[in-house]
Amino acid sequence: MSPWLKPIEFLKRLVDPRETEAPGGPRGGPWPIVLIGLTGKAEEALGFSGWKVERFHFTIGREATRQDDSRSPQCDLVLPDREPYQVSRIHCAILWIPTIEGFFVQDTDSRLGTIVNGLRIGRATSRSVAPLRRGDNELVVGPGNSPFKFSVRLPKAMP
Repeated sequence: MSPWLKPIEFLKRLVDPRETEAPGGPRGGPWPIVLIGLTGKAEEALGFSGWKVERFHFTIGREATRQDDSRSPQCDLVLPDREPYQVSRIHCAILWIPTIEGFFVQDTDSRLGTIVNGLRIGRATSRSVAPLRRGDNELVVGPGNSPFKFSVRLPKAMP
């Protein structure tokens, strides 16, 4: 697990760093998660057909600029954000926790936070993690007025 990702204490006890793939093996198996853009900027980042997430943890952030540290890790999904920034370089991650067979979104201490199904998580709150439910979930990367709004679609029935 990357050193920048510091899950809250209960997740530390649940995550085995060797088990970061979704059920079914390295390609995600029978439990696909699909990200779908709900705004123009989100669609631009994903393409119109969405993005199938197959590896976890799956990181979301903005592209590093020349002023940023060039050694910053690249995210799995790089959002086309411009100043004034709504998105941190490493903003949030989608996690698979195998011991409880659940998916979560974790804000990675971003300045403006993340919203999952209406619940704000991040530095300004007491929560850094929110669960994803079966079916459609709304993910806002940044504050409520962020142009980066997504649907995170989990299967309604898990095998």
